Amino acid sequence: MDFNDKRRTHYIGLSATDKEFVEKFKNSLHDFFNISPSNEFRRSKHLKWHDQYITRLCSKDACNFINFIGQFKKENWRVSDIIKNSEDSIKCSFIKGFFDSEGEIDKKIWRIGATSMNLVGLKELGQLLDSLEIRYTITKIKDNRPNTHQKYRLRIQDKYSIILFKKLIGFTIIRKQKVLYGAFPRDRLTP
Repeated sequence: MDFNDKRRTHYIGLSATDKEFVEKFKNSLHDFFNISPSNEFRRSKHLKWHDQYITRLCSKDACNFINFIGQFKKENWRVSDIIKNSEDSIKCSFIKGFFDSEGEIDKKIWRIGATSMNLVGLKELGQLLDSLEIRYTITKIKDNRPNTHQKYRLRIQDKYSIILFKKLIGFTIIRKQKVLYGAFPRDRLTP
C-alpha cells in the first residue's frame, strides 16, 4: 500500500508471479470496495527473475479504511482485532493470504512454514492458529550475513495440525496447493 497525501498517491496493490493469487486479491478488493482494480502483466527483463502479474486499486477512501483497521507494513504488521474477533472462516482466509504470500512447504520433512522479521505479528498469527487447534512453533533464524534483519519462522509440523491446515486453510496459489496435496496425500493424513 502506498499512501502519501503530498504526492497524492493512494493505492493498494499486489505484484506476484502467481496469476491466481493476484486474481483472488483483485477480486477481493473489487468485492469489498466496489471499485475495479487495474490489471497489468510485466515481463521480466532479467533472466533470473520471474514475470509478474500486478493489480492496483487507486482509492484514498480504500487506503483510509485499511489504515483504520491496523498496521500492515512488512516490519510491523499486526493481526487486527477485527480478524481476531471474527468467525473461523475469516480467520482462515487471513491465514491463507499470509501463507500464500510468506509460506512454504517442505515435503521432505513434512513441514509447513512461514517466515517474517516481525515476531509480534507471527505470535498473533499463531494465536489464530491456536483458535483453530493448529499447533505451531516459532524459531529464530540464524543468519550471519551483514545488514540483514533478524527473521523468525513459524512452523506447522505435526500430523494432526497439517490435516487441519489442509482441511481448513490450504492455499490459493495452485503450485503450493499441489505440493501440499502431493507431499501430504490423503492416505498419509488420516488421523
